[in-house]
Amino acid sequence: MVAERKTMKRRLWCCLALAVGGGCLSLFFLPALGRSQGALFPPPSCLPMQEQGPADTVSLDVAKAIDIPGFVCVRVLNGFSEQILASPQGVRLQKRKAGKKQQHGFQGFEPVSAGAKSPTDAGIIPAHGVMDWWLPYAKKPAAPGIYRACFSYISPGQKKGLQEVCSQEFSLSKGDDIPSLPGCPSLPDQEATPRISIQVGKRWDTTDLVCVRVINGLSVDIIYGAIAFWLQKWEDKEGKFLNIEDPDLRGTAVQPVAYMLRAGGVLDRYLPHFRQPVPPGRYRASFRFTVFGQTVKEEVYSAEFSLP
Repeated sequence: MVAERKTMKRRLWCCLALAVGGGCLSLFFLPALGRSQGALFPPPSCLPMQEQGPADTVSLDVAKAIDIPGFVCVRVLNGFSEQILASPQGVRLQKRKAGKKQQHGFQGFEPVSAGAKSPTDAGIIPAHGVMDWWLPYAKKPAAPGIYRACFSYISPGQKKGLQEVCSQEFSLSKGDDIPSLPGCPSLPDQEATPRISIQVGKRWDTTDLVCVRVINGLSVDIIYGAIAFWLQKWEDKEGKFLNIEDPDLRGTAVQPVAYMLRAGGVLDRYLPHFRQPVPPGRYRASFRFTVFGQTVKEEVYSAEFSLP
């Protein structure tokens, strides 16, 4: 009888694995940071998150996106000594209902309609491993409000089926609460003249990236796209500055989204996009934008600087 029960448990576990994850192969199709999660490029950059969670539990760590307003990075930390299976829904973003403060006052921010395909495949998170998501799935900034992230999973050895864990509450306000980039020097946050300016500072902790800040010194808002920043290198043969392009970017579909930088606001980003060492030389940063209410695209450039 004992042997039969063990066999049945093993068969049940295998069935669950096949049903929700398609086996270990599904790990490679999860929408993790640094992996494909749709056409939006580049994915959000977030402040450093925890590398290890509490033992014998599953926990979530949430960090607001630094450079793309209205997004968050969510890390699932498996504190068990056994692997766990993510549910087909993966990590979900929930928004607090207006006027509700109690725990049950949250509702799904991106509800999946009946018969609709789940936004993510299930996958396996190894023992003491982590897996990253970025939300919302719709590739559109979340509206201002109070949110939390929730994650459902199946853990071997537990009698109950699907388990759920939710993060602490956090607020989103369309980029007004985006923190400064880590490792960056102090950069100006105001512009004395009515113009769009771009400032550059070298990072303290690495020579592979530079810190770039755009200041909207106009009295109106400006609009920018998913790829508005570029690092440019002076080429002697061409006699001009040229964009540094990640080879993997060529042919990549870019989600046609637009973001707004409020009048008097600032926007920070790391460059280059692919975050790999760049050859020594003369550089400048560029930023492409459109003044709100107009259709003509404009571009501004930073002062020249050298790398490394």
